[in-house]
Amino acid sequence: MNNPDVAKLQPPKKGDIKALEKRWGTKVWAIGFTGVPSLLIRGQRRLGLSPVQLNVLLQLLDHWQKRGNMPLPSKKTIAERMGMTPRYIQQIIKELEGAGFVARKFRKTSVGDWNTNVYDLGGLVGKLQELEPEFTKAK
Repeated sequence: MNNPDVAKLQPPKKGDIKALEKRWGTKVWAIGFTGVPSLLIRGQRRLGLSPVQLNVLLQLLDHWQKRGNMPLPSKKTIAERMGMTPRYIQQIIKELEGAGFVARKFRKTSVGDWNTNVYDLGGLVGKLQELEPEFTKAK
């Protein structure tokens, strides 16, 4: 059921961008934006995501800018953004991994030190694809 085209990011139309820029203001908009499927937000309970787990996924999505380039933020970065400890973020990511939302890929630097993990979000994409027909039917 994994369709590689589902994660493909379509460039927004100029009119859509202008409308969003007007909504948020030019200076806020200039900081950047993240594409988040509404189904992730609307289906939070059905997906079994706690508020903290959803927030961690949103943090990972904010680092997923291009298809094929999986996010690789540090646990420290996510923790600082959320006001939590890196150890707690590590625990939440482990929960998300156990539930099949993310897959961690460990990396080392050229000198052998541990580097930030790469987070494969294919599981999240797959779970949203599975949930979509139910939401489409209810619509």
